[in-house]
Amino acid sequence: MRDVPYQQAIGSLMYVATSTRPDIPFTVATLSQFMRNSGKVHLEASKWALCYLKATDNFELTLGSTDAGIEAFVDADWASQPHRHSMSRYMVLLSGGPVSLSVQKQPIIALSMEEAEYIVLTSVAREVLYLQLLLTEPYEPPSHNSISVHWEVSVMH
Repeated sequence: MRDVPYQQAIGSLMYVATSTRPDIPFTVATLSQFMRNSGKVHLEASKWALCYLKATDNFELTLGSTDAGIEAFVDADWASQPHRHSMSRYMVLLSGGPVSLSVQKQPIIALSMEEAEYIVLTSVAREVLYLQLLLTEPYEPPSHNSISVHWEVSVMH
């Protein structure tokens, strides 16, 4: 595997995930955990990710499609990884357009699915409060409008 450009493939996927494709960061985060000790199965998974990108190159984001204000979508799995840390992901939308995206391993080991969900809800609440302050004038008090937070009930795959 030393002669296989696995790290370059993951670097390319990471660039695409952070700049134009919010649908693949979970895959890239999972694959990047094997940068030092990758195997054939990891290389095959990275090839599948590249094939997925090629097959879906006509996907597009529509910005500003609603008047919903700030919305957040969150999800967490519970200890599905060998390291037993749960994975969190969230996306924050402003008027229907994505403005913030995060996929990461949780810093602590959750003892239940509910605790894993609570951890990601805390992270997205912090992000939403930051965005609310960023969107208001520097000396104008922030509005206290409600913010929709949606979360998945199923386990991430």
